[in-house]
Amino acid sequence: MTYDFTMIDVTLTCYHCNSENLVRNGLTRNGKQRYKCYDCERTSRDLPQPNSYAADEQERIRRASEERRSLRGLERVFGVSRKTVAVWLKKSRRTAGVERNVAQAHVHDETRTGVG
Repeated sequence: MTYDFTMIDVTLTCYHCNSENLVRNGLTRNGKQRYKCYDCERTSRDLPQPNSYAADEQERIRRASEERRSLRGLERVFGVSRKTVAVWLKKSRRTAGVERNVAQAHVHDETRTGVG
């Protein structure tokens, strides 16, 4: 019986400066390998996870909040902090207000000039 062991060569690069001059530098709290770049002196992980929620998940939570759900209920159901949900709602209301003001200004211009 013969075994064919093929070596896989993986080259890691720094996420900050794209250098290949990395060295292993311990583990993170959740057990992932941490690397340190000798060129920029910064540390990073292999395949880091994004720090934000996906846009479709944010939209789903916003729609649930429009159905008169409480912030505590959203926190319980979706596992997202009430403060985070409150910030999302505040931002969405602010952008909706700007869009409404632009639409009203456009309608006002059309009625003044008679063009439209």
